[in-house]
Amino acid sequence: MPGDFEKKYDCRPLLVESFVDTTHFDGACYKASNWRLLGTTCGRGRQDRKMEASPSHKDIYIYPLIDDFRQRMGLDIIAGMGALGPTDGIDSDNWAENEFGGAPLGDKRLSERLVSIATAKSKTPDALIGEVLKGNKAAIKGYYRMLERPDESAFTMENVLLPHRKQKASPARKERNTELEIRYMSF
Repeated sequence: MPGDFEKKYDCRPLLVESFVDTTHFDGACYKASNWRLLGTTCGRGRQDRKMEASPSHKDIYIYPLIDDFRQRMGLDIIAGMGALGPTDGIDSDNWAENEFGGAPLGDKRLSERLVSIATAKSKTPDALIGEVLKGNKAAIKGYYRMLERPDESAFTMENVLLPHRKQKASPARKERNTELEIRYMSF
């Protein structure tokens, strides 16, 4: 799996993550395979903003693919494996420009919009997009237009991450796994 993932996404995973719905399964196969139980979710998913569905709690399991994954992820061994905060890894005011600037999205304005929205969202990661953009109707409309591009457009995950991958390939960042890569390695 790590080799296939690296071939497709140009980064090698350090660990894998899985969830087990405890209302239907007990996770015996994960326990038997030496996966580590991290804890339990609160039962709400991304689509459950109105809390209409009854919560389904899931156990969170990880399986390290290398022994020193904590050091490579930049986690303090003494502190253990605590969750990263939403702004951890955002170490400068121009991180969004470094990560997404110049993305080949078919129009320079789309790339600029992506950078400005990522910058704004990083300042209030738990806020809704309307709050992040301070009710600016034109900016909100532009955000949704950007996301609603047709499948054949240049606005793809591959193109959005291209500037990040080019940076990762530079000699100075060769050994460094960034927070963005870690978030995309969850399954």
